[in-house]
Amino acid sequence: MGSVNFTKNDEVTPYVENVIGNLTGHTSRALDDISDIEVEYMQSENPIGETHELNDMAMWEATGDLKRYIFSGSGHFDPIVDGHVILGPLLTERQRKWWFWYLNAVLGGSYDVKYGTGSSTPPNDYPARALDASDADVDIRLDQYLNDLLGG
Repeated sequence: MGSVNFTKNDEVTPYVENVIGNLTGHTSRALDDISDIEVEYMQSENPIGETHELNDMAMWEATGDLKRYIFSGSGHFDPIVDGHVILGPLLTERQRKWWFWYLNAVLGGSYDVKYGTGSSTPPNDYPARALDASDADVDIRLDQYLNDLLGG
């Protein structure tokens, strides 16, 4: 009978150990960069009112070594993305002025005659548009990640 002798290839093993040793650090940096890209695209897609709240409060948070949570800290995020009820009835001139200031400055919206008080504005899913728009930049960063990780 014959035998097979396995030996460790000293050229491959250090390379593999290096890749494994750098995996978490490279991945964490790539996730940070991708999160920054997504926040920038959210800021470019949101309806910016005078308060810039949706813009200023778009952010990400590391929730673990390899987890990132991208969100808006604005209380107006859900009413914009899901749509919101138009407040009313507007009984006084002061109420009307306040509502249109709020709609314009805070919500970043505009008035459309077809929507009256008590009805709802349509949803504005700008985070989904931002995600779609960011694909090319995210792909570039992922390519850089693989090159950094594999030494390419």
